[in-house]
Amino acid sequence: MLNGSEKYFFLILTLCLGITLSTNAQISDSTTHLSRKQKTLVYSEIGLGLATHSGLYFEWYSGYPMGKFHFFDDSKEWLQMDKLGHCFSAYYLTVMGHQAGLMVGFNNKQAALNGLIFGAAFQTTIEILDGFSTYWGASVPDLIANTVGSVMAYSQARKWGEQRITMKWSFTPTRYAPMRPNALGKGFQQEFLKDYNGQTYWLSGNIHSLTGCKSKYIPEWLNIEIGYGADGMLGGFGNQWTDNNTGISYDYSHIKRYRQFYLSAGIDWIKLAKPKSQWGKMFYSALNCLKFPFPALEYNTLNHRLQGHYLKF
Repeated sequence: MLNGSEKYFFLILTLCLGITLSTNAQISDSTTHLSRKQKTLVYSEIGLGLATHSGLYFEWYSGYPMGKFHFFDDSKEWLQMDKLGHCFSAYYLTVMGHQAGLMVGFNNKQAALNGLIFGAAFQTTIEILDGFSTYWGASVPDLIANTVGSVMAYSQARKWGEQRITMKWSFTPTRYAPMRPNALGKGFQQEFLKDYNGQTYWLSGNIHSLTGCKSKYIPEWLNIEIGYGADGMLGGFGNQWTDNNTGISYDYSHIKRYRQFYLSAGIDWIKLAKPKSQWGKMFYSALNCLKFPFPALEYNTLNHRLQGHYLKF
């Protein structure tokens, strides 16, 4: 017998499954039938989505009550670092969907559409689950960030057949996680996902591809990168909170929350490795998500001055 929360969950998955199946059918036009490999990819993506969201529900959402669908304004949370996380995830889900589509024989238009559907459906399902959870709520800023990430990947795939502007991520452990491990993580494996203070998100553009410059002094693989990070955050909206288990209140308002902006260089691994196979292109596309350490300039809103880093991770 399903309880109320499980009924909501399976209703959400049924709706998302129907939307995904009907939309994927549009990938094949009236004169083209999906091959066996293409059908396998589509159903694998659906299966991956169902398995992931089922696991997420039973590991996370089932511990909290679910009710009427509602929205929650989290636009000022974590100095918008979480929004960049949404954008980053949607971007790479779409990129991987595009690469996988090319591997099974879709033309570029069909493969790009496959990536867009996969990325958007995957992220939107999470937002719907949030919307039915009484502890959270659906977030319009999250939905916008998801859309920006997927459209960024899709539009480049359609226009150029490649990603000339990519998103990248880097992480350095901070001193804040031990102060609030339940929110920021216990140990490196949790901290690199949960501690926004240590994360930096980057927009990375390939100089050769974007400018058409073929100078022998500028390597074909060299990218220019703009990064955004934030520091001093022990909570989503502020540095004061009460522990739900112990009732103890904490006040770290003396720690200033501030934004960080970076200018650096980077590597386009596809341009450097020049892979011939689609498997190789998928591998190096995934590797491109990580920021390679390079010198960087930082400007932050704490001291309002430029400072240099010999290597920015």
